[in-house]
Amino acid sequence: EEEEEEEEMKETMACASDFDQMMQRRKEAMARARRKRKRDSYSTANDDQIFAMIKQMKEAAETDRVSNLDKKAATKKLLMLPTVIAHLKKSDLLIPFIECGILSALAEWIRPLPDHSLPHMKIRDAVLNTLQTFPVPDSNLLKSSKLGKAVMLLYRHPKETRKNRERAGKLINEWARPIFGLASDFKSMTREEREERDYAHLTKAARRRISSGGESSQKQSTEDDGPQKPGDKGWINRARVPMPSTNDYVVRPKWNVQHDLRKTSSKKALNRFEKHLQKSKTKKQQNKSVHAISMSIEGRNMPL
Repeated sequence: EEEEEEEEMKETMACASDFDQMMQRRKEAMARARRKRKRDSYSTANDDQIFAMIKQMKEAAETDRVSNLDKKAATKKLLMLPTVIAHLKKSDLLIPFIECGILSALAEWIRPLPDHSLPHMKIRDAVLNTLQTFPVPDSNLLKSSKLGKAVMLLYRHPKETRKNRERAGKLINEWARPIFGLASDFKSMTREEREERDYAHLTKAARRRISSGGESSQKQSTEDDGPQKPGDKGWINRARVPMPSTNDYVVRPKWNVQHDLRKTSSKKALNRFEKHLQKSKTKKQQNKSVHAISMSIEGRNMPL
């Protein structure tokens, strides 16, 4: 009887532990579903706020355009600028902003006004600085939003500042690289990185020739032999077609100029005698007396 009671207790404990495990799994599933609903509601709320802000930006741009046509001050975008920049600095909302169409609103903000005048400089500076933090957009998105055209107008506008032209040029260069299939920017690469890239693009035979020192041995042999003369073995008395060189120029030559050319001035320094001579000439010109010209009432000896 005692053994039967122990077996029944074990069965009830096993059933209870199974029930507890089932309830624990149920609680975890409900918690995951609750978190998912909360995340979805949060993203939906963010999308609604982003769409509302984009709508306000487009309305502000249209208001400034109408004010410019009426020859009034266009200040709607300038008043809204701090709020827009504060939202665009949130890195977690950057992708939702792009997906919701913020690029078209920014294009309207930096586009010239109807009288061909540029928007306020604070607006142009802030928008160009913000666009530098954005990931490279798709070419179709740039075309549909007309942002690339607006940035190009700023780059070519004669009244745009030099700093903003440089920013616009960098953006255009960065956006155009995927279109033309360019993957690397040589301006941002160091000399060692360029040499490594050149070496990586060589063929296997060229790499073996460089590693085995073929170039140095070939150069040394040509220097030892020297140019062939009439009567030497192998000399040919006719013109020959030049053969293509098999050298692979990977190692860039070193800069041997020690003098800094930027500090040189075209003016020659004057010595002591030349300074004294120049000073005396200027003194003579200053002390030169101007004689009075005698005039005739009848008009004689007057240049006509």
